Amino acid sequence: LVVDAGGKVLAANHAAGAMLGMEAAHLIGRTECEFLFRCPTRDECPLVAGTGKSRNPDRTFEHVIEDAKGARTIFVSCHHMPPSLECQAAGMVLMRDISPQKATERALIELANRDPLTGLYNRRYFDAFLRDALGTGKPVSLLMIDVDMFKAYNDTHGHRQGDRALTAIARLLVGKTRLR
Repeated sequence: LVVDAGGKVLAANHAAGAMLGMEAAHLIGRTECEFLFRCPTRDECPLVAGTGKSRNPDRTFEHVIEDAKGARTIFVSCHHMPPSLECQAAGMVLMRDISPQKATERALIELANRDPLTGLYNRRYFDAFLRDALGTGKPVSLLMIDVDMFKAYNDTHGHRQGDRALTAIARLLVGKTRLR
């Protein structure tokens, strides 16, 4: 998007229109940043941020757009154009849909926080959860169990059966707790 000093869209390409859920031609002349980006205040609007009228004229941020297509994460980069260019345009807003990268990031975090055999949360997750809970005053409980004679069971029936037993115990525990 190319915007003027008032945050009015002067030019928009097809990709910007598709990302914002409308024809690019319908973006031209719009100044309703609340409609386009659903910003709580005008100062947080990327159309204004790119013009230099904001306290922070050049900035980048991630913005979530929720519409009929679902929730998408857009990387937004706002750039002030120097007045020395002597043109009507005051700023540019560059956007890129990073939803696939965000989905991959969430999947990797989930893999890092769970035991691959049982699917239970691991120590890394518990440490982060505990830090958060202690910082906010949320109540916390930890369940530690010892499966009696598990080593003997594993040695007698083999690791495959031992893995199945651990997985069954994990399913039982998950079914009886709030945190999944």
